[in-house]
Amino acid sequence: MEEKIILFDIDDTLVDTHPMAKSFYQKIANTIGVSLEEIVEAKEKYKTTLEKYSDYHPNELMEFIHKVFKIDENKKTNPFVEEKHYRESLFPETRNVLEKLSKKYRLGIFSEGFEDYQSNKISALTDLLDKNLIFILRRKIEESSLNKLPKGSIIIDDRIEVVEKLRDFGGFQVFWLNRKNDHKKIAGVKTINSLSELITIFS
Repeated sequence: MEEKIILFDIDDTLVDTHPMAKSFYQKIANTIGVSLEEIVEAKEKYKTTLEKYSDYHPNELMEFIHKVFKIDENKKTNPFVEEKHYRESLFPETRNVLEKLSKKYRLGIFSEGFEDYQSNKISALTDLLDKNLIFILRRKIEESSLNKLPKGSIIIDDRIEVVEKLRDFGGFQVFWLNRKNDHKKIAGVKTINSLSELITIFS
């Protein structure tokens, strides 16, 4: 009997994205010699050049920041290549949950963004993930993207618009990860408040 598949979103599902980003921005500020607020302001200006936030790429951001602060070529830096920041940014329960689920399920990724950047975020989890089930797509809720996913997959995501699209598209078992625990529900979608709940659900 074929093992069932669980696909996880990355940002704010497996990875605590906002503290991760802040740690990167602080390191950039320290290296360049400006305030964190100035780096955040530059980042916000960079975001205005993007069609969607998932078009954000750290290499482009660094080029933008270097230009804004007129950084000499020999002083340019890019902390986004440092793996430890990604490893330290996993939610505390992430690895434990995936280790337990991997004993019975094939685990993969369903994420939006640039493949190299998103892959860096899960570099500490690659031993638990099936390389054939890594779906990192530029626009994840377009039908052409959803058609690439294995039918019958269990999908865990924190974004309401994503889980609603998956629900309406059909063919998946969808869980909304509502870490705010605000008692909000989405019709036709199962709600969890922590990844740890999956261990009991799929034990």
